[in-house]
Amino acid sequence: MKKRQKRILRHIFRNTQILLASIAVIMVWRGVWNFLDYYIFPESFFVSNFISIILWGLIIFFNDFDIEELKGQ
Repeated sequence: MKKRQKRILRHIFRNTQILLASIAVIMVWRGVWNFLDYYIFPESFFVSNFISIILWGLIIFFNDFDIEELKGQ
């Protein structure tokens, strides 16, 4: 019974960590999104979004589409 309790607690702890990390990522994403909406052409919604998409594409392009580094190999 002791092993089962440890396994359950470890599982709950791991899921809680994943949940908190997910919430943190969403909060950062939301903050960056609002920052960009406010400071990059705030008078023009279309231009602001277009510039954001172009910047995203340039970042991805210059990163050589390589996300293997993020996996931890």
